[in-house]
Amino acid sequence: MFDASEKENVRRKLAEEMHKVAALKLITVDGYRAEFADGWFLVRLSGTEPKLRMTAEARSKEELDRLMYLGRGVIKRCLK
Repeated sequence: MFDASEKENVRRKLAEEMHKVAALKLITVDGYRAEFADGWFLVRLSGTEPKLRMTAEARSKEELDRLMYLGRGVIKRCLK
């Protein structure tokens, strides 16, 4: 969660950070979805609350853990 007055700053940082992720493909519809060979994660700003939300899917627990780690890193850098 972040201060609502920081929403535009968080939005800008999110765009910057997600473009740095070494993904096979980055989809920018309804947030930022980074796609990899064995999974993906999506980070998006909530439309109703001052929060970033993350969703991830992967073919293995190990890959899911890796994607969650990457996504959490992005979120932490956006909320600094």
